[in-house]
Amino acid sequence: MERGTPSGVPHIPMPTFTPPTVDGTARADLSRPDPANRLMRYYGAHPAGVAVWKTPEGEWRVSESVTVEDQRAAVVYYGGGHVHVISEEEADELTAAGFGAYITP
Repeated sequence: MERGTPSGVPHIPMPTFTPPTVDGTARADLSRPDPANRLMRYYGAHPAGVAVWKTPEGEWRVSESVTVEDQRAAVVYYGGGHVHVISEEEADELTAAGFGAYITP
């Protein structure tokens, strides 16, 4: 059994894609005085994940809010805030589309 692999199966590294994030997303609605919003305002803003998807027409789109229809129609969809294991072909396609900075080998 190879050391470091529980079953003896060798580890095959795959690239990962982490969609971009946007900064400054508020955790609370500061205009509302209820206790939950008052508490959360002390935590400040945080980065929010942005979804990346490819339309059937071959266009890559990026958005913080994605409709269910967009998700269903997508040829490929990468949800924001997640790390996605991808193939080499997907890595090449995402790099060509301008997302190379978000791919780790």
